Amino acid sequence: MIAVEPIETKAKERTSTVRFYRPELDVVRFFAFAAIFLHHELPRDVTQQQNGAFLGHLSLRAQALLSGTANAFGFGLALFFTLSAYLIGTLLLREKELYGNVDLRAFYIRRILRIWPLYFFGLGIGCVFAIFIAKRLHDLMLLASFGLMVGNWFSMIWRMSNPMTRLWSISIEEQFYLFCPVTVKYLSRRGLYVFSGSLIVVSDLTLYILGQRHVVTDSAIWLNSFVQFQMFGAGLLLCLWTTNRRLSIPVWGRLLSLVSGFACWLIACLVFEAKHVGVAKSGSSMVAGYTVAAIGCLLILLAMLDVDRRWLPDWMVWLGRVSFGLYVYHQLAIDSVPVLFAHTHGLVHFLLCLVSALALTVFLAALSYRFLEMPFLRMKERFEIVPSRLA
Repeated sequence: MIAVEPIETKAKERTSTVRFYRPELDVVRFFAFAAIFLHHELPRDVTQQQNGAFLGHLSLRAQALLSGTANAFGFGLALFFTLSAYLIGTLLLREKELYGNVDLRAFYIRRILRIWPLYFFGLGIGCVFAIFIAKRLHDLMLLASFGLMVGNWFSMIWRMSNPMTRLWSISIEEQFYLFCPVTVKYLSRRGLYVFSGSLIVVSDLTLYILGQRHVVTDSAIWLNSFVQFQMFGAGLLLCLWTTNRRLSIPVWGRLLSLVSGFACWLIACLVFEAKHVGVAKSGSSMVAGYTVAAIGCLLILLAMLDVDRRWLPDWMVWLGRVSFGLYVYHQLAIDSVPVLFAHTHGLVHFLLCLVSALALTVFLAALSYRFLEMPFLRMKERFEIVPSRLA
């Protein structure tokens, strides 16, 4: 089903005008955000009182399937992690191949210019919310841990009701960036394979230990850096396997891979309960669930890599381009719109809130991309060794 065609390696004299941009990865970003948005909008627990009116007319089996699907969509974040490792690894390997080295200083400047402006702006919104709306000044301590890029660890034990709580995932991504470029710079390709596999082994050991202790899946497991490193390891392995290769996959194969990827997420939740509201069943179920989920992320990426540009809707590519803003603002939008439809109930209320929250999220992300992110993205281009997407 998959044909791998070698691509000629360009000489090291290749100029920096050759730009590396794959619009299909923007579509993957859109898929990841859409899954996360639905994960936070759909009822994840049939026992939640606030969802009773929405779920009441469904059978118990349908309720379980809906909540399981909502939980499975949470692996959209795992897809973001996998994609990030794949893309960063690919760019760094290209840089090393073309110029014989990796410029660590330039890498970190690029990451700071890409992530920090919007990230710290989002944390600023969180601080305003904590001080003037929620009036919970002690939440500022948790937000401070976000600023130090350890927010995921503090979020395990300190819960807060704040629209910027979702930014804990940036801490994990920044932790990965601490060692990823260093390993690419100093390790051989074989060493990188060993390193990527080691990330997965460490994740599985962590999952097994935590699962055997029956900890809460949504906090002690889901927010754990060592657990999520499995997704980064999977992304790096895919990067190593596809470097200087082009994947030739028929349309039916891509569709099958895409559907199978989402099916893996469902299996991880419905069969192994890897991500649900409650405690872990066992260590083996956690290991199996996250392994299947990681395979699902890889299948979704494989379905999209080197796809014909004609199959990529422009609106999906654009939404993927502004996906960081979509992620930062989506919970703010979700929390804000219900008051507008206070007199509606059940399915009508849910649909009105969902559509309005999505529209508000896209609006805020578009404004943010144009006026906040784009100036820094243009600055980032000055430090690109392998030029990527234009701002």
